[in-house]
Amino acid sequence: GASTANGSAVIFYAAKTTQDMYVKIVKIGGTNTRSKGTEAATFYMRAGHSHTIYLAPGNYSVRIASGSGDSWYGESELFGEETGYFIGSEVLNVEMNYEYSYTLQTTSGSGSNTADKSYF
Repeated sequence: GASTANGSAVIFYAAKTTQDMYVKIVKIGGTNTRSKGTEAATFYMRAGHSHTIYLAPGNYSVRIASGSGDSWYGESELFGEETGYFIGSEVLNVEMNYEYSYTLQTTSGSGSNTADKSYF
């Protein structure tokens, strides 16, 4: 089903042309995707794959660190000095009992904006 007692399913997709990604989902109060917020979920995603998580209703900011899977150093160092940082330009608004699809973008201007490590 698309929902649980806690919220709704969000299916994240990564194009095969992207690099591997470490994704951080942050619950935010308003619509500013760069606001501090509260961490709701994190996951590692390989290029060309999908990943489903369940989120409670609310507004979320999607933050992406990308790099070569060969240079993954863990959650503190991410992909090292080669890490690219991005924030989804649109708020992910989750309502109860829906299923959402979200394509992760790591190209500035294609649904994401560049960011830096301070957002992780």
